[in-house]
Amino acid sequence: AFQQLREEEVKKGRLLTEREDPVAHAQVRRVTDRVILASGLRDTYRWEYILLNAPKTINAAAIAGGRIIVYSGILPVAGSDAGLATIIGHEVGHVMAHHTAERISQDQLVNLGAAAAGAMGGSLLGAVVPAAAQLGYLLPYSRAHESEADHIGILLMAKAGYDPRESVFLWQRMNQSGSGRPPEFLSTHPNPDTRITQLNAWMPQAWRYYENPNLALPNIR
Repeated sequence: AFQQLREEEVKKGRLLTEREDPVAHAQVRRVTDRVILASGLRDTYRWEYILLNAPKTINAAAIAGGRIIVYSGILPVAGSDAGLATIIGHEVGHVMAHHTAERISQDQLVNLGAAAAGAMGGSLLGAVVPAAAQLGYLLPYSRAHESEADHIGILLMAKAGYDPRESVFLWQRMNQSGSGRPPEFLSTHPNPDTRITQLNAWMPQAWRYYENPNLALPNIR
């Protein structure tokens, strides 16, 4: 699936190669290597990343198995290695917590429910069930995943030697760069203010890892 994604991005002309932007690749590789090492899972997955030429897209993503996608538009917002470590730590957190597999399982349940409803009550009911499920279950569950990945991520960046206070500054910049966001209850992501509050609450724990990177990570799963 990751190789297919890469091939599709090549066809779209969006794959940013190292030859085209060696500085961006060096930064992503440098930060990613340190965060993955801090996770203790360097040899557990076949870690890979791709950098996409999408200057207007402020985003990154993770796929099961250690695949990371970075959109070039997030690099100016990251601002520094520590800011990027906040983002990469978050994405590695998704991988560590097996969120992709859980998400797929939940989507499958919704699709089964929609199919059953459609068979019993017609296409309208079949369309309503997945919409209701997303609003009532899938999206809140995804926000829980996002918060968990934030928590893991701030510990990883600190353990990797990046000042965890930079995570708050990153989300302040995210808040300033965002526009037209939907209300939080309709979003899979907590809004930046919520994230900042949570990160500040986790800061004392993260600081311990920053001061002593040899501390073992808490049991993620």
